[in-house]
Order: sequence, then C-alpha cells, then structure tokens
Amino acid sequence: MVKELGFEQNQITVHCDSQSAICLSKNQIHHEKTKHIDIKLHFVRFEISKEAHALRKSKASLQSHNRSLLPSWTIATTNVSSDITLCAWSGIGCNAAGRVVYINFTNTGLSGTLHDFSFSSFPHLTYLDLSFNELFGNLNNLVKLFLLDNSLSSSIPPNIGNLRSLLELDLSINQLSGSIPPSVGNLKSLAVLELNANQLNGSIPPSMGNLSSLIRLYLYDNSLYGSIPPNVGNLKSLAVLKLYANQLNGCIPRSFGFLPPPIGNLTNLRELFLFDNHLFGFIPREMGNLRPLVNLIMFQNQFTGFLPPPIGNLTDLQILDLMDNHLSDSITPSLGNICRGTIPESLRNCISLIRVRLNANNLTGNVLEALGLYHFLTFIDLSRNNFYGEISYNWGKCPKLGTLNVLMNNITRIIPLEEIPKELGKLNSLTKLILRGNQLTRHLPTEIGSNIVL
Repeated sequence: MVKELGFEQNQITVHCDSQSAICLSKNQIHHEKTKHIDIKLHFVRFEISKEAHALRKSKASLQSHNRSLLPSWTIATTNVSSDITLCAWSGIGCNAAGRVVYINFTNTGLSGTLHDFSFSSFPHLTYLDLSFNELFGNLNNLVKLFLLDNSLSSSIPPNIGNLRSLLELDLSINQLSGSIPPSVGNLKSLAVLELNANQLNGSIPPSMGNLSSLIRLYLYDNSLYGSIPPNVGNLKSLAVLKLYANQLNGCIPRSFGFLPPPIGNLTNLRELFLFDNHLFGFIPREMGNLRPLVNLIMFQNQFTGFLPPPIGNLTDLQILDLMDNHLSDSITPSLGNICRGTIPESLRNCISLIRVRLNANNLTGNVLEALGLYHFLTFIDLSRNNFYGEISYNWGKCPKLGTLNVLMNNITRIIPLEEIPKELGKLNSLTKLILRGNQLTRHLPTEIGSNIVL
C-alpha cells in the first residue's frame, strides 16, 4: 500500500518468536493477506534461533576451565534481544545479518567431545579454531586435514593415527617438535603426507613403510636423524620423496630400487631429494631400477665409490645433482645410455638433461669424450674434479646453456681459436663460462661476452 502511494518504505525489524508465524509468512498464499507488508528475511530469526540452540546443545558435552566462556551462552529471557545475545557470546562472531561466521575457542580450557556439535547448523561459518584444548573423540570420516603455515607447536599427537580415512595430511610450515608418532603408519589410505618445515626430530618411524597408498612424502627441513628405514622401499606408489635438509645418516636402503617382492620397489618414483644430509656409502646399484626418475638430487652427502652402471637405465633423468660428495673413479660408461644414447662414453647422448651438477668429487675422464649435445641443457657444473682433455665446440650447439663451469680440473687446451666465436658466440643465454684453475694455453676472444671468468 505504501509503495502504491509512491512513498519509499523504510525497512524495519519485526521481532517474532513464533515459528508458526514465520512459517506462515513464507507461505505465498497466506502472504496474499499481508501484501501491504513487504516481508524480507523472514527466515533469519528462525535460523539464528537454530544456531543458538545448536551451540547450547554442544555445551552439554563440553566443560570449560575458563569461567567466562560457556556461562555466557545463555538465551535472553526477553524475546526482542535473544538473537542479539548470540553474537555477544564469548568466542562467537556474526555477520551483519546476525549469522554465526566465526567460532574461536583456542586455548580456552575446553574438554570433552564434539559429538553434539552440529556443523550443519552453521552454513555461514568461515572460521573455526579449537586448538590448544583437551577435546577428544573420533573424526573417522575425515578425508583431508590441512593445517599448514600456522604457528602450531608442541608435538604431533599419537591419536592422529585414528583418522583411518585420511587421504591428505599437511602439517607443514609450523613449529611442531618431537618425533613423528609411529601411529602415522596406521593411515593406510594416505596419499599425501607433508610434515616439512617444522622442528621434528628423532628417526623416521619404520611404520611409514605401511603407507602403501602414499604418492608424496615431504619430511624435509626438519632435524630428523638416523638412517632411512629399509621398508620405505615398500611404498610402491611413491612418486615424490623429499628428505633433504635433515641429519639423516647411514646408507641408502637397497630396497629403494629392489624390484622383486616381498621387499617391494619404488617404480613410480619421479623425484628423489636426499641432499644436505649425512648419508654415506655407495650409491646402490638397485637405484638403476627407478626408471621413471626425473630428478635425482643427492648433493652434500658423503657418498663414496663410483656411479653404479645401472644408473644408465634412468632414461627419463633430467636433473642429476651429486656435487660435494666423495665419488671417485671415472664416470661409469653406462651413463652414456641415460637418455637413450648408444655411445659408451658417459653422458654423451643425454638429450633430455636440463641440469647436471657433478662438482666437488674426484671424478676423472676425458671431458671431450664424456659429453655430447644437450638441446635442453641450461646448467652444467663439472668443477673441482680431475677431468682432462679439451673443451669441444659442441658446447656452442646447446642453445639454452646459461652456465658452463669446469674450473679446477686438468683441461689443457681449447679448440682452435678461430672457431670459438662462431660456436660459443651463438649462446645468447650464456651468462657464466668458468674456466679458471685449468691449464689452458690460449685466451678466449672478446666476442664471447663479458660474463666470462677465467
């Protein structure tokens, strides 16, 4: 009627505690009798009442050592203000419509279970914090738990192993300390486990070998020590394993690459990061069975001996980084087959290689015979070894090469001077050519560029 007279109608709030009246107002037929009233948000009061009663119901299964929290959860005796009091409850935050969007009970001394907490009663909830309490109970149907990049401290609770349906668990980038509980091995459905960038210590529990569905395992950037348990080799589905930046020692388990059952294998492994540990001994021959391997990064360890011939089976290898170990002897001839090459000299036909770091070892061999053409190569570091021979013009045919480092070897000469500008001068991506510490007898021409270190 007001609109029909051409006046603007200001919105007002009408409080009504009768659920029957609210339901009638939603009925289009009945609303014909009250068309002079433009009823909006007729459902809000009813929904707020549901939220208030849901919180009150959950209070029955909770206890609080904080006297200022749960006692505030009371519904006012006056009908007009009952929805307003909900937003004034301790730990509760509402939006402009009075709906609960924020629940924060962190460090409030709550104990009990969440059995009576109706999550479905809070469709607008965007923030829920229950940390640092004494809540217990089961979340048997929980599939994904992401708590990364918070400030969580203390240790990982042993009862984490009760979440048997969990597929992904990410607790990374926190301040968690203590050891990894063996109960993690109960999470047999787990596909992703990320505990990296914490302060975890102790050894890797052998029970992790039970996680047969695991695809990605990140334990890097902690303080884990001890050896890698052999039964980690049972993780047949594992595609990415990152254990770097710890204090792990011992040898690489032979089971990492051992194919016959029952020991198992890691035949789906594509990325293996073990650098910056204290691993020692020989690189096991069985690693040559990890055929899908793309990235093999094990620098800054204490590996000795030589690269085993079966490493030549890694036909998809793109990044090989073994710098700063104690490898000796010549590079195994079979490395010439890493990228489907047939020339026996190592690495000659590795056409898929992108980055190679073999520096700071005791490797030897003729650098001219060892290396070939790499169309995708961007970086190669052979420094601080005992390579000899000459630098080939073939390096000028690696169009993406940005760094070539062969300093401190026994390289005695380079190709004829007049050919250098024509080949190496075409490397537009080349920013570093490090040749010092060798026995070169000629100077490089200025056409090569200004980023040259001799």
